[in-house]
Amino acid sequence: MVRGSAAIELMDRIPDEYALMARRTMGPGADGWLQNVAGMLPAMGGMARVAITPEWVGILDFEQRFPSEIERAMAAAAP
Repeated sequence: MVRGSAAIELMDRIPDEYALMARRTMGPGADGWLQNVAGMLPAMGGMARVAITPEWVGILDFEQRFPSEIERAMAAAAP
């Protein structure tokens, strides 16, 4: 869980982070996808980049917080 301040920046181009993510997840097909997205940007009003500055970070460990519930759920799911 992350809590902090968020800033939204409207852009008239594809953010670099989006292009990197597309290439990493789609491989060679990403270039065609990015061209299609770029063509839709004017009609969509651009893209928004959301940047979060963390002020607090915590790990939700449900196994430690609710061990009996986890055990019951695992027992119920067992064949």
